[in-house]
Amino acid sequence: MKKKIISTTMCLLLAALFSLPVVAQNITKNISATYRGIKIFINSKEQGTDLEPFIYNNSTYVPLRFVSEKMNASVDWDDKTNTISITTENAT
Repeated sequence: MKKKIISTTMCLLLAALFSLPVVAQNITKNISATYRGIKIFINSKEQGTDLEPFIYNNSTYVPLRFVSEKMNASVDWDDKTNTISITTENAT
């Protein structure tokens, strides 16, 4: 009789566990960045941008699309796969 109660209880627990809804979420983080009027030069010519470069964790972040397009590369964003593709004219 004890085995039957334990088996029934285990089956009910497993059924309850597998019937719980699964929720996926995007995680958003807030960071503390340093803005210091960073300038961007491409081929010795200063380039202005609407999006200001910043420093975070000792790394400098610049707008990828801005820099890539200034260097004659095309930039594509795939929202479904969260993928950035950068293509240059002479890519093989």
